[in-house]
Amino acid sequence: GGAPVPVWPTAPRPRLALAVTTGLIAGAIWRARRHVERVVQAEARTRNLGRYFSPEVAARLAENAGAPGTGKVHDAAVLFVDVIGSSRRMEGVAPERVIDAVRAYHARVVPIVFRHGGSIDKFLGDGIMAYFGAPVPQEDHAFRAVSCAVEMYAALAKLNEERTRRGEPSLRMGIGIHTGLAVVGDIGAPHRREYTGIGDTVNLAARLTSHAGPGEAWVNEANARRVGAEVTSEARW
Repeated sequence: GGAPVPVWPTAPRPRLALAVTTGLIAGAIWRARRHVERVVQAEARTRNLGRYFSPEVAARLAENAGAPGTGKVHDAAVLFVDVIGSSRRMEGVAPERVIDAVRAYHARVVPIVFRHGGSIDKFLGDGIMAYFGAPVPQEDHAFRAVSCAVEMYAALAKLNEERTRRGEPSLRMGIGIHTGLAVVGDIGAPHRREYTGIGDTVNLAARLTSHAGPGEAWVNEANARRVGAEVTSEARW
């Protein structure tokens, strides 16, 4: 016959193609897995941020790797809520009933803070510290804080109606709001930090709360002026 046909140079080609295909599949699986991991991590980060920040703020922070950042001065409105006389009114009530009452109260008011774009700084027993205008600036933070207080009282009225029908003591609430400059950032020891606000604005908001009686929201003049109130000194809302 004819000319000899070379066999061995072409024999490894199927193996090479198989190796390339396997590598491509492995690479695609790895990329898909990394994508899923990033999505899961992002969702977990957003859920964690969502415990303290409104959905709007949490989403903004999640886009930046979930880091609110180091200490920064913000023009903010700080809001304190205090359940007045809760210890005396809850005397003789079983501890688990007290916890249930606090949880039910928080379940009503915390979503209101978030709905107005605020952030939960901390829970102070049955009380709450929140702020508006940080870590994401809000030009209308003073109005947001006052609107939040108004809605909180509406929610408390409904909650007390339910408690009264069950024969349980009603809850009484006082609110203090102070607008001004506050330093907001990670504060604390390396092993125990919290994202919080400090400064005169925070201290004065707490002081206003101590003066607020049941059904009252005390605000400083700067806050009242921003929301259109005519006052000459610290005002009561």
